[in-house]
Amino acid sequence: MQVNKSVGYDLINSYLSLCRSISQFVVTSCALTLVETIKLCCFSVNHDTCITTGGNSPPYVLVTATKNWADAQRYCREKHEDLASVRNQTENDQIKDQIKSSTFSSDNEAWIGLFRDAWEWSDGSTSSFRHWKTGEPNFEETAKCTQLYRNGRWNNEQCDNRGPFICYEDKLVLVRENKTWIEAMKYCREHHVDLMSVTSERIQRWVKERAKEASSTHVWMGLRHSCMGFWFWVNGDAVCFNNWAQGEETGQDCQKARVGAVTSGGDGEGEWVMLPETDKHNFICTTEDQ
Repeated sequence: MQVNKSVGYDLINSYLSLCRSISQFVVTSCALTLVETIKLCCFSVNHDTCITTGGNSPPYVLVTATKNWADAQRYCREKHEDLASVRNQTENDQIKDQIKSSTFSSDNEAWIGLFRDAWEWSDGSTSSFRHWKTGEPNFEETAKCTQLYRNGRWNNEQCDNRGPFICYEDKLVLVRENKTWIEAMKYCREHHVDLMSVTSERIQRWVKERAKEASSTHVWMGLRHSCMGFWFWVNGDAVCFNNWAQGEETGQDCQKARVGAVTSGGDGEGEWVMLPETDKHNFICTTEDQ
């Protein structure tokens, strides 16, 4: 059964009777509330269509102390996560609004994470979104870093120039305690917000870096399998992005509850594997709603 993405939750609500008919199974197997069960069940009707619930954009931090681009990058990596990457117009507007509401001078512009070799982002993301002002980027050999103006447009500048800058934070917490998946979920909900949902390439990079610091071979995330044939996130999002290790997404055993984990270790790529929920591992919580 397919649900048109443009229809959204209005049409999905018409399937509540179907949701209720199977909700007891999901409540029993997933230890979720009835409200969460209905939400997840509705996603099961349309689990292969990505319905964006929002909240995945990272919070941006304007630092008004003036630094050159390299020092700004170093500061962001030490104090936050990295210089800001901009994936779309919405994120660009969020940064623009922060600059407009600030009181710093410096020509009303701030460093972001874009720099020129082949115009790459500081955090390694692959976003192709650009918002250059007219005539930019120019091809001055030394102007290899990017600033975002108060009006939201971008300009390439010499990296040694000093100016304010925009960092972002990932809001993830690695808990280095070994718990079952259910215990980990309960811990995250009691002390933070929830187990981590990995809904984009950017969040996957954050999780991979956190997992390198784990004391267990794997790290729990908020991913669970339904015997109706699909995976879902405990925050209710559909699984649109994935990073499964080869062969790990198939071959489900419905007699055993299966959940998702990230491989840890310094040399790993943070690939996902499915494990019994009774195994005990470290886990990653998020400190804000996704």
